[in-house]
Amino acid sequence: MIIALAMGSMAANAQGVTGCKTATGGIELTFDDTKSCSAALGGNTKIGFHSGIKTAAGQWQNVVAWDAATAINGIAIPGSSNKKFKILIKDPKAYYGTADALTEIDFVLNQGPKKATDPAIDPWAAKGEDKKADGTCSDIFFAVDKLAACIVGTEDLKLDVKVTLAPNPMEATTLLSINNTTNDIFTVDVTSVTGQVVRTITNVTETAVIEKGNMTAGLYFVVIRNAAGKFSTQKLIIE
Repeated sequence: MIIALAMGSMAANAQGVTGCKTATGGIELTFDDTKSCSAALGGNTKIGFHSGIKTAAGQWQNVVAWDAATAINGIAIPGSSNKKFKILIKDPKAYYGTADALTEIDFVLNQGPKKATDPAIDPWAAKGEDKKADGTCSDIFFAVDKLAACIVGTEDLKLDVKVTLAPNPMEATTLLSINNTTNDIFTVDVTSVTGQVVRTITNVTETAVIEKGNMTAGLYFVVIRNAAGKFSTQKLIIE
């Protein structure tokens, strides 16, 4: 028996998967590995997200494998001991390559990507799937049109990473350092006190050099943002 899941406002199925729609049309999922069919998934900083959609041709169409170049990962939620993972599909239609309205997404959550500390782990050796009545696993299906809007609070948007700027105050350059324990890729914006973006650095993982260039002396803000939209803001003084 396959379990069909129609999730409302962050309602969870027996496996602990919840979902909601973002204000920009994306889909956000949270996966609780402590309620998974396979306990082997826990401990990773990221897990693979293998999924497809339902179309007129049937389920599991337009499949994106967890290790595809465009694949989205589940990122461990800080403070969950790498047991809970958040997945954000910013543009579902583009991700699955369809112009049709999405009514259902079919997915499994896999062991991969491999742990750097144990590369021998087979990413497909353990799957996080929904439990059937007999205790075995089946794929997970959920109805996209049943998802409610995500409720976003200040804490939900806070990026929980340690960030340093040195030297600060700076004269010509300063080094931005991020303690990137979640293996995120960040976009860094430097803004004036009026909110004008004066510098943008993309594809930052751990460090980036901010150059003064034509910026005048004064107070600026350095905004570090991950792919999920969470951000951290640091003050920067230019002498």
